[in-house]
Amino acid sequence: MMHQAPHCAQEGHGRDAIERWRRLMGSTDPAEAERETLRREYGTSIERNATHGSDAPDTAAFEINYFFNEFETLST
Repeated sequence: MMHQAPHCAQEGHGRDAIERWRRLMGSTDPAEAERETLRREYGTSIERNATHGSDAPDTAAFEINYFFNEFETLST
């Protein structure tokens, strides 16, 4: 079994939150990600790219409900 690092889930809010988070993450392939993005700095491969972010409001809503219960989220 491969070692898995600790992880943290978060829910972001704000104007253009999805777009801004995706820009901070960088390209899915760390080798192609821009400098100073999370995936360029911490990813080791496409499969182990260090971070995940929803690509649209509907997928964000699904994923928030997957990771958090109704008492742990700010979503309505």
